[in-house]
Amino acid sequence: MIDILNKSNCTGCYACVNSCPVQCITMKEDEEGFEYPTIDMKKCINCNICEKTCPSLNKDLSSNTEAVYAAKNKDDQIRKSSSSGGVFTLIAEYILKMDGVVYGASYDEKFEVRHIRINSLDEIAYLKGAKYVQSKIDTIYQMVKKDLEANKIVLFTGTPCQIAGVRAFLKRPYEKLYLQDVLCHGVPSYKILKKYLDETGFKDIKSISFRDKSIGWQKSLVRIDYKNKTYKQKYSQNPYTRAFSSGAILRPSCYQCHYKNMRYYSDISLSDFWGIENTNSKLYDQLGVSLMFIHTDKGMELFHNIKSFMEYEEVELETAIASNKTAIYGAYKQKNRDVIFEQLDKKSLRWLTNRYVKGSILKRAYNLFHRNCLRILKRG
Repeated sequence: MIDILNKSNCTGCYACVNSCPVQCITMKEDEEGFEYPTIDMKKCINCNICEKTCPSLNKDLSSNTEAVYAAKNKDDQIRKSSSSGGVFTLIAEYILKMDGVVYGASYDEKFEVRHIRINSLDEIAYLKGAKYVQSKIDTIYQMVKKDLEANKIVLFTGTPCQIAGVRAFLKRPYEKLYLQDVLCHGVPSYKILKKYLDETGFKDIKSISFRDKSIGWQKSLVRIDYKNKTYKQKYSQNPYTRAFSSGAILRPSCYQCHYKNMRYYSDISLSDFWGIENTNSKLYDQLGVSLMFIHTDKGMELFHNIKSFMEYEEVELETAIASNKTAIYGAYKQKNRDVIFEQLDKKSLRWLTNRYVKGSILKRAYNLFHRNCLRILKRG
């Protein structure tokens, strides 16, 4: 049975929960707000299916990268409402127009993030946008399997560890399953997000955007729309996004991520193309540009089916990852990370961020990432 001796080994992917034949595993929050599996020993039948399924205990085969593209949706209105270049929308539209279904992360009424299933174009908006908090999978993998066994085309999107989770649960490849991940920096817990939202002092939240582009893609704002007002703050000044970017509030497993160093388990990985302004690209503008890593024939198939709706250009892998460190290296653990969590119930997030997250720390974290990126590139 699953026994979490070291929290760094558990990504919270829910593969064990979905695989248990007697439903004796539930996810419970720890003091930091991160979920870990808990077993009801009265129901457990010692089948060990959870252990055999866990992607952290049973490494899958990863894919190489076949091609890399800078890309952006030709529809500027779509890009304005997207985190980067609006490529996810094109992939989702293609799947849905083929009478398929799409799974991805969406806010619920409490602004927790959960994976949901959509089957109409109007619902794509629920899945768009960066959500800097770990999403709850619940029993979504079981729904994915049911759709595949009903011969539906399925696009599953999520973090790399969630892609590994659904693959581990399904146990075999499916011809009509497409997997797309995001180049993930790491995930905070909902406890921290809720604390931040409560501390704003406003009620009746209507929407949250951590990447509002009203002053530009690379100068994103945190925007919260309330019933009677709108709150905006620079990303670099917001306590939540500062703590997130610094690596101060992430899940323990994010600091030892198994899904870096050019190991991919998806068909396509998407990211912002940070640094594109330094590549002499004609695609660069302030509405956002996506970076597409294509790993499999299925990923290339998706690319060819949507490329007429994009402006794009192929780029060298080394160029692509030079300013996109999350492609190959896990999150930097800020040295005051544990202190912040210890004081989370006593101090405001703004106070903790101002006290423990310094600009110099962010700079050192970037330099560490950059050095490791270069080292991995040289190793080949």
